[in-house]
Amino acid sequence: TSTYSEITSCHITGPVVGYSVVGGLLGEDLGSEISLCYVTGTVSGNSVEVGGLIGSSNGSIITSCYATGPVIGTSRVGGLVGSASNGTMSSCYAAGTVTGTFYVGGLAGSCGYNETITSCYATGTVTGADYSVGGLVGYLDRGSVSNCYAAGTVTGDDYAVGGLVGRVNGGAVSYCHAGGAVTGDYYV
Repeated sequence: TSTYSEITSCHITGPVVGYSVVGGLLGEDLGSEISLCYVTGTVSGNSVEVGGLIGSSNGSIITSCYATGPVIGTSRVGGLVGSASNGTMSSCYAAGTVTGTFYVGGLAGSCGYNETITSCYATGTVTGADYSVGGLVGYLDRGSVSNCYAAGTVTGDDYAVGGLVGRVNGGAVSYCHAGGAVTGDYYV
């Protein structure tokens, strides 16, 4: 766990394996400024909040970071961040395949209250065995996404599956696009 730190120009290349709250760079972050960091290895967890860079972030300012390895988890699984709220992600990207059950996204699995994502993109294939599966964000809950795109194929085995965002609850999406094929059961 990192709290109110400044983390710059770090990188991780090896695989990272854990149970829950697993990230390639940090499992959990609270309010730090993170910039110019990247992860290229596989990140996997057997439970919730698994991300290519950070498993769970609250109040984090994440700038110019990326992750390119595969990310595997169950809930709140994202190519860059598993679960994020009250912070920002800008000029970041994720390029690895992302596999989970629900709240699965190419960049972020779940974006909660006051999370802002700007000028980011995801290109990896996203697969969810259940609901809320998106090319960029799996579940957007009162956050905002702008000037972003997703290019990967998205597959969900239940409802709320989208090329950009799987499910939106009171959030805002503007000036974004998605280009990958999308497959789901309903609310697609």
